[in-house]
Amino acid sequence: MITIESYSSKGGKNKNEDTCMFCVYEKNLVAVLGDGLGGHGDGKKASEIVCEQLVQCGSDNEEVTKEQLIHSFSEANEQILEQQQNDYHMKTTAVYLCVSLGRAIWGHIGDSRLYHFFNGKLVDYTLDHSIAQVAVSLNEISRDEIPEYPGRSKIFHALGTAEEELKSVKCIQLEPGEHAFLLCSDGVWELLSDEKLTELLAKSSTAEEWIKLIRQTVEENMPEKHDNHSAIAVMIPERT
Repeated sequence: MITIESYSSKGGKNKNEDTCMFCVYEKNLVAVLGDGLGGHGDGKKASEIVCEQLVQCGSDNEEVTKEQLIHSFSEANEQILEQQQNDYHMKTTAVYLCVSLGRAIWGHIGDSRLYHFFNGKLVDYTLDHSIAQVAVSLNEISRDEIPEYPGRSKIFHALGTAEEELKSVKCIQLEPGEHAFLLCSDGVWELLSDEKLTELLAKSSTAEEWIKLIRQTVEENMPEKHDNHSAIAVMIPERT
């Protein structure tokens, strides 16, 4: 049986501007995570808007197409822009996943990530829309060095920006075997390496167990004023 679990914590901040949502429809499982930007609570509103919009993409139980997902991200962006009525210009990252029978599609904007594991090994992950990711592409730093990179939090794509659209989307067929997906904000991945996430997955038989270990490990290692940290885990048992 497919299992799904999530958590969201304010970490060492006064407010939690992350939002997690998921819904299991008749044929589609949809999960969405947003990390709000802007402070003063505005980011929370933006992340809620995007999650409420995107979690509906797949509710009709038809296969979600790339075109539909791009349209849903654009709709969410328009809703945020309509409500930017103060000086803080709220924005949010977003990462989306839809799993149906034998198929998965995902997309993201910003530096919230999706990881895909197959038979216990990390086989794919999203690339941050950030200055640090550019440095990786230029071979100036390694992927493992992103959390320590100066200006790591500077991203160049976020919902809440005029004419922003989904630029990173992928659709795959799920091969026979065990699959696991993790959606998370930077408050998680900046403390947990690819190797650590894989290690924690190996110790887990359900999404609930995996999420519990992820949260525990983050909280054991986070500094005093650590960022909000949130994650959604999806585990799919072996397919034949």
